[in-house]
Amino acid sequence: MQTRLPWTRWNAPARPLCAALVLLLAPAAWADDDLERTIPTEPGGTLRIDLPGGNIEVETHSEDSVELDGYASGAFEFRVDVDDRRGEITVRGSRRGFSFPLFGGRVELQARVPEVFSLDVKTAGGRIDVQDLQGDVQATTSGGRIDLEEIIGDVDVTTSGGRIQAQEIEGDLSARTSGGSIRVSEVTGRVNARTSGGSIRVKEAGGEVIANTSGGPVEVRFDGVPEGRLRTSGGSIDVEVDESASFDLHAETSGGRVEIDDELEFRGESKRSKFDGQVGGGGPPLDVRTSGGNVRIRVR
Repeated sequence: MQTRLPWTRWNAPARPLCAALVLLLAPAAWADDDLERTIPTEPGGTLRIDLPGGNIEVETHSEDSVELDGYASGAFEFRVDVDDRRGEITVRGSRRGFSFPLFGGRVELQARVPEVFSLDVKTAGGRIDVQDLQGDVQATTSGGRIDLEEIIGDVDVTTSGGRIQAQEIEGDLSARTSGGSIRVSEVTGRVNARTSGGSIRVKEAGGEVIANTSGGPVEVRFDGVPEGRLRTSGGSIDVEVDESASFDLHAETSGGRVEIDDELEFRGESKRSKFDGQVGGGGPPLDVRTSGGNVRIRVR
């Protein structure tokens, strides 16, 4: 004996209406939204981008304008707001009218801004690329990588599902990811790098370095005075410093040994798994700890 659920009594008659509603609201019913716009502006402003998904690319040009070249398909469209008084331009990708979440689509945006400009960009599902900019950068994505190059200004970037790569940053850098590696080189200011699922590599660090990972090795090469806190629960830590560097060192491991090059003059407590003292004449603190590997302090 087959038992019919109560809702099936009216489900069959409602099927034609539901089918018509789905066809009416389907993405195919909408034309693609192409965004091609040039907005006059002055250097020193801010471009804000907030997309429900898709890639964002930003580069500079020599014009006093912001050029936008975008594409939105399916259930999405663009909206552009200009606030001349504050020097802000905002680009949003929004869902068209009434549409079901299952109706997807694709959003892509390329922007060209004056050389002196700041950015605040967000996407829920794509990569972010920014290069050759004089201004502060904030960038967030929930599902892609972040690439930054030649930025004069402070940088704050976050991704939940990809790697972060940043090079030639004249300012402070904060980089956070839950699912990838972090590669940083030639940062003049402070570096704060955190990942839950990958390695961290910092080259030519000009300032303090804070590095924390739960899933890989940490490598840091100091171009300036060594200073910071380096942590990993799943790998070794390698540090390279100048032969004449002076700093206070605390290095400790629970799963390996601590090694320091003979060229570096160390004074203090030295054990197989722990060094606590001064290198050279002492100076800023460098705290290095791992639970799953060796610690090596080398001359670069």
